[in-house]
Amino acid sequence: MWLEDYEHVVDFRGRCYVVLYCVGGWGLLSAMSAQRQYHWEDDEASTWSIAERLFALAGFDLSSKSGEPSDEISTLKPAFVVHPGQDLRGAVLSALSKVPDFVYWEQSTPYVKELASDEESDYSYGGSGNHVIIAGRYGKRSPGYDHIEVFAGVDEYGIPIFGDEVDLIGHRLQKVYDYSYDTDAECDDRAVAQLRKHDAAKKRGQMETLPNVGLQLLDVVTVTDARAGVDSEVYRVRGGSRRCTTRRRSRWCTGRGWGWGEVSVAGLCHV
Repeated sequence: MWLEDYEHVVDFRGRCYVVLYCVGGWGLLSAMSAQRQYHWEDDEASTWSIAERLFALAGFDLSSKSGEPSDEISTLKPAFVVHPGQDLRGAVLSALSKVPDFVYWEQSTPYVKELASDEESDYSYGGSGNHVIIAGRYGKRSPGYDHIEVFAGVDEYGIPIFGDEVDLIGHRLQKVYDYSYDTDAECDDRAVAQLRKHDAAKKRGQMETLPNVGLQLLDVVTVTDARAGVDSEVYRVRGGSRRCTTRRRSRWCTGRGWGWGEVSVAGLCHV
């Protein structure tokens, strides 16, 4: 985290403390913009190389762990332009929208990872012998889109990819126009990757539990909570924080939008 602002506070009880306002890597990228135009011709550089260059403009070294990135991020070499004044966060997300990879951060280092639907669970919560769940909430939402069409040129297009809920909620169509693709197969792969990212937001939840070592962002976890009828549901960890107090117990929590002590979890995609 990087310090953006701070203030000294005296509350009505006479207690004095300092409040720090910080931003992460995405916050720094949003605050920085391209000083000039950056242009890559078709088949000139891979999506990885483009993203690596954009992160480097803000002083970050893009990295990956063995087996985590997709094949497409190294093989797809699209035409791509970053205009003067465009914020670097938007430029990075635009480049990575062409591949099925997400970005997560470990301290000041960004990593890319494909959210594979067959990835094995890294840890289990709830259930006999597993890490105890103190509190939790679990839900599902309709996807933003369930019908994806990708068009590249006059003769290249992706076959529409439909989600499972089309018969229930109707067509929620997204048309994607990207002229960096040369074949129908590349358009199909983009449609699948696009739908997977929408599906990742369908399943959501949050839980409060005691600290455990080794849990990483975008890890797959298995959750069992008989109180809510949840039995071996699979989630991905989307964020986290640890809150330590002057009391004896510190807590590691999971959730969405609850302020301190939260970890967001999103559903594992099945595409």
